[in-house]
Amino acid sequence: EIRALSMPVLVLNGQETQTYFARIGERLSGLAPAGKHLVVPATSHDLHNVRPEAFNALVRKFLDQAPALPRVALVPVGQGRP
Repeated sequence: EIRALSMPVLVLNGQETQTYFARIGERLSGLAPAGKHLVVPATSHDLHNVRPEAFNALVRKFLDQAPALPRVALVPVGQGRP
């Protein structure tokens, strides 16, 4: 359930994305408590392929502004927690 997410959520759409998918992006970002919706000019649904520099810059900026995530200890598979 996206409404239960406590972390920031970034939804990207291309400016030329079909209206149906653009509305889904708007709706998803609106449902997430810390949702953000951005539109990348001069591209459509596959913006990560068509404009990778813009896509990467937006994702990097979003991650740089996101609060630090707590570190967790990873437990190897099959070795239960102490």
